[in-house]
Amino acid sequence: MARVVNLTRISTLLLVAMLPSCFASTDQPDSAVAKANKVSSLTGPGAQPFHLRFTISEPANGNSPYTATVEEFWKAANEWTRSIDSPGFRQHVIVQNGKSTEEDDGDYFPLWLRNFITATVDPLQDASFWEKVSARIVIEGSTKGRHTTSCARAQFKVGTTEINNDAFAVICFNSDGSLSSIVRPGYDMEFHDPQPFGKKRIAYRYVDDPEPGTELVGQISILGEDGPVEPDP
Repeated sequence: MARVVNLTRISTLLLVAMLPSCFASTDQPDSAVAKANKVSSLTGPGAQPFHLRFTISEPANGNSPYTATVEEFWKAANEWTRSIDSPGFRQHVIVQNGKSTEEDDGDYFPLWLRNFITATVDPLQDASFWEKVSARIVIEGSTKGRHTTSCARAQFKVGTTEINNDAFAVICFNSDGSLSSIVRPGYDMEFHDPQPFGKKRIAYRYVDDPEPGTELVGQISILGEDGPVEPDP
């Protein structure tokens, strides 16, 4: 089934897709991406130990299969645990001294669930992607003369040598440097309600549309600075 994004992301993607290259800024978004990676990623540069819990739901559908609770205790890149509880898929991961053990219960790890975990823990995932696809700052927005958002766009080829198509990716930033939205093949997300966590600005609400007519919302309920690596039974 084809993926869609909500009207906000559709508008942004269509606008930047229609902009001729001669109107695109020659500025590389490297500094904006680097700042967003530092400010918006819990495990990015300047990471500190955290206890995270968030839920995913489909507010418009009380019987939705798109529900999950995710909890993570993180001390360092080589010492953390994560528990996922959702219909059809459960997972418990323990990483200690760089060695990982994993218990899975379910046929597969759904993409929609993986995307929310990526968005909350390490939203840029591969920050170098935007440099590889030669993204350029093409949109800058303001409200009452005050800068609010800026976006970078990239157009690139996907597929095989024989068959390839144009693909687009867009990343937008808030005026404080935190992420506003990401649209790229296989992964798109809106980031809302950024709040301070140490020196970072972490979004507390996330929005995605995994299929037509389905809007999912991720909501952080706990984000603390300390806690045991292993969650309570």
